[in-house]
Amino acid sequence: MKIIRPTPVTEGRLTGSDVPIDDYPVWTAGEYNEGDSVVVGIEAFEALETTSDEPVAGASKTPPSWLRLGYVNKWRMFRDGRDSKTRQDGGIATTVTPGQVANGLALLGLEGLSVTVTMTDPVEGIVYQRTEQITDISVNNWYDWYFLPYGFREDFVFTDMPPYSGAEISVVVNTSNPADTAAVGRYVIGMVRDLGLTLYGTSVRTQDFSVRERDGFGNLTIVRRRQIRLVDYRVDVETPLVDSVKRELDQIANEETVFIGADHLGSTIIFGFYRDFDITISNYALSAATLEVEGY
Repeated sequence: MKIIRPTPVTEGRLTGSDVPIDDYPVWTAGEYNEGDSVVVGIEAFEALETTSDEPVAGASKTPPSWLRLGYVNKWRMFRDGRDSKTRQDGGIATTVTPGQVANGLALLGLEGLSVTVTMTDPVEGIVYQRTEQITDISVNNWYDWYFLPYGFREDFVFTDMPPYSGAEISVVVNTSNPADTAAVGRYVIGMVRDLGLTLYGTSVRTQDFSVRERDGFGNLTIVRRRQIRLVDYRVDVETPLVDSVKRELDQIANEETVFIGADHLGSTIIFGFYRDFDITISNYALSAATLEVEGY
């Protein structure tokens, strides 16, 4: 059981990206009509009336003159949850320079063919490189090979990166052809902490916020909404480490964190908050812990 405590990716730390900020025109002082959309910094706004207000100030007024639409496409992968994705045809390439030690990376909600992570130190050159296939072509039989569509592995963690403080980390998501769309749901970089050993009995489930209603004639209407992942981890913690694990969990209460049950099981990788945790000191060697985590 591991966690990655995020290091914020600021505008200064994002040292390279081939995704342009071209969602809407950049705001300049002047009059805008209702329905006009503009970009201020890394966020987009829509005018709710004819106004000359500055968008950030206008969105804070009562009633507001501007509506904050959210982060622009380029920055969604660094700010929102895994379902609000940065998208671009033909692939995505980014470079982040944390300016401090970061030995863990999580890439969630990926779409594309493959992803390559490279860490480059200014003195030693490339010190880490790993490529993973997003498209999952593994099958059980010949019928599946010929007739079933490919599956996809959406979530990856890279917890074996060397601890270089001045290195830059590049991520390249490739597609099979330039017309295909690549996407990244959430990019999280930071330090890896080991909490213990994830046990069998860990459970994974999905909470669906869609609404299903029937009218008086029995006709069904479905309003599709988000789904979030919930994971109940069972973990063995070394008893001498119980205090340090509890302190670590206390520090991330209400803090967005990547929780990793097992690196190779994407369903046990979740970006979110823990709802509750419990540690039972079972004996002098091992203690039993449970951790309930809710996706962001």
